[in-house]
Amino acid sequence: MRQAGFFSSVLLLLVGAVSAFASDDVTQTDDVIHLAAPSISNLVEEDGTGYYQKILSRALERSGLHVKETFYPYKRALALFEQGRVDCIYSFTKVLFEKNGRDSVVASYPLGAFTYYLFARKSESVPAINELSGKIIGGVLGHDAYLSSALGDDVELRLVNGDNINLRLLELGRIDYMAAALPDMNPYLDTITYDPGQPLLSSFDRITCHRSVKNTAFIEKLSSVLSAMKESGEYRAINPELFLDFVEPL
Repeated sequence: MRQAGFFSSVLLLLVGAVSAFASDDVTQTDDVIHLAAPSISNLVEEDGTGYYQKILSRALERSGLHVKETFYPYKRALALFEQGRVDCIYSFTKVLFEKNGRDSVVASYPLGAFTYYLFARKSESVPAINELSGKIIGGVLGHDAYLSSALGDDVELRLVNGDNINLRLLELGRIDYMAAALPDMNPYLDTITYDPGQPLLSSFDRITCHRSVKNTAFIEKLSSVLSAMKESGEYRAINPELFLDFVEPL
């Protein structure tokens, strides 16, 4: 009897160990979508108040979909997605399409559009891109995935953890210009300036997921709700300052 009890105890320990290991794998095969939330100024925030987070929250309420969102630094979020430790991530769609191919990921109807520009102090003007040789450009860690090719090799791209840091460095004269996106920077346009005629690049922010049966079904249902929200004017109503109108490409 004691021997049977011993083997039962061992079996229970093994089952517990397997369960504990599975609990560390955020890509478990359940109904919950595990979403990495990278820091994107005013759009995805650690306290959950970002513009995109508000859009997604309303869409989830209406769709009955279940998402577990975890906030990470920008570059860490991308690393976790590429390691397969989360199902989905805010943004990075264009980067992941180009790096891994469209067959590897599936992406939602846009949460919004964005355009990168160079920003200068309010009292200064922004030079042409071909006049930046030798200049120090502030960027955010992870944004180099977008910016490196747009800026070229003749500038120094100095990367920090957030746009708020670059705003301070720009004010102090520690960098010559900063590269950042609209609508992210809209709340700060009283202290910085940019040239609308010189965009660095434009794209769309979407929920991007590893392609699987579960994730594809999630994206299809979510996209239907998001499209209806945008067309009804709800995107704009949630935050007019951060809404940048767009027409989704085919």
